[in-house]
Amino acid sequence: VGLFVLNIGWHRLRGPTPDEAAALALVEAPVAKPQGRNAFALTWLFSKDVAEADIEELAARDVEYARNSTIGSNEKLQFSSAQLSDLDLPKSGVAALCDSYPEKCLNLVRKNLEATRELLAKHDQLVKRAASLEDYEYFRSEFPRRFSMPVIYSMPSQQLRIGRLALMFVDGERNEAIAGVCRNLSMWRRFG
Repeated sequence: VGLFVLNIGWHRLRGPTPDEAAALALVEAPVAKPQGRNAFALTWLFSKDVAEADIEELAARDVEYARNSTIGSNEKLQFSSAQLSDLDLPKSGVAALCDSYPEKCLNLVRKNLEATRELLAKHDQLVKRAASLEDYEYFRSEFPRRFSMPVIYSMPSQQLRIGRLALMFVDGERNEAIAGVCRNLSMWRRFG
């Protein structure tokens, strides 16, 4: 027991080695804000019925409310955007809705061609928003780092985008579809 305590004491007193100190400094260094436009606002209000021009301002209001609120982690935040109506999101499990597997998505679209066209036409505004996410350089949540803050992720946005690209491919717009897939992959790399 004495040797164990002595060993622990020795390592505590001597501090980190130079390599450990360098690693700690790297971990504790502030992260520089990425350059370009943040997709946070569009992702946060992706499914809300709001004009594109108002998205940034409304998201900024929600962020300001979150920063000024003292709500505990077990209470629901009342964002101003909660008062907005939701756009009609596609239901999960719909036969024409693609998942993240391209080969299955192409087969799905081929088997359900008209249903896919109808689904994408019905959700045209969301399809356009999903494509516009690719124009942003990065994604960082602007909410304070607290347990009570919502996690932002919109699976329908990706499903609609991949479905649209698959339909383009099946309809013969292959170069455009492949270019779109490349842009989409590039976006997820930047966001990740």
